[in-house]
This record gives sequence, C-alpha cells and structure tokens, in this order.
Amino acid sequence: MKELEKNWVNFVDDVIKNYNSGLKHKNLSKLYDGRIAQWTGVIKKLELDSAYTPGIQMKMPSINKCVFGSKRLSTDYLFLKVSEENKSKWEKYNVGDKLKFKAILADSGFFPSVELSVFDEEEDCLLKIGIKDSYPENE
Repeated sequence: MKELEKNWVNFVDDVIKNYNSGLKHKNLSKLYDGRIAQWTGVIKKLELDSAYTPGIQMKMPSINKCVFGSKRLSTDYLFLKVSEENKSKWEKYNVGDKLKFKAILADSGFFPSVELSVFDEEEDCLLKIGIKDSYPENE
C-alpha cells in the first residue's frame, strides 16, 4: 500500500486542493482509499474497550483554512479505529501522550474514505476520514 503525506497539515492541504480542482465525493475519496497515513497526534481519549467501535480519539495539529470562497475548514480531531489485532499495541499509551502512528484509510464503499462536506447554508466545512485500522508507528 502506498503511503500518504506524512505531515497532517500537508495532507489536509492536498485534500482541499483536490476538492477545489473539481474532485468531489467518490472521485476525491478514490485518491486515498486503502492508503497508509503516518501522522503525529496527541491521545485525547482511549476507547479500546468500546463495544461499538474500539478506537482512539486523537488531537491533531489545528487547521483553519479557506476551502473556497467564504467556506472554512477548522479541524484538529481524528478518530482512529483499532482492530482486535492491534489493541494490545495501544495499551501502554495514555491520554496526553504524543506519538507517531500509522492509520490505514478505509476503502470507499457506502461511505467514502475521505470526504469534505460543504453545505450551502453553513460557513464551515467538515472533513471526514474513515480509518480502517491503526497502530503506533514503533510497533
């Protein structure tokens, strides 16, 4: 699998650039399907025992960028889904720990792996990233 841009801010800039060039929904998402991201963030909340979706809430570098016109994207959050196989790799980490991690983006199906939601009546945009699995980089 091909790795994505290692810098979170550069990745978001790339999504915005592709969106502004006319790629929307599934065409935008196809650029990122199944790719591996290597980013750095701070653990905000560990939800490894969640019955619904085991994962980690990450605080990412804050981004506040113009998407187009007056629309703005403000984001600093990423939810990492964690598979049963990778749960034990996260257990030694705590809330507040800053670390590099790898995240495998989902393949587009009913929901796209990467989507920039822009609404006519809203000033803000929403960046949605579907993560299939994740693990700390040094594991």
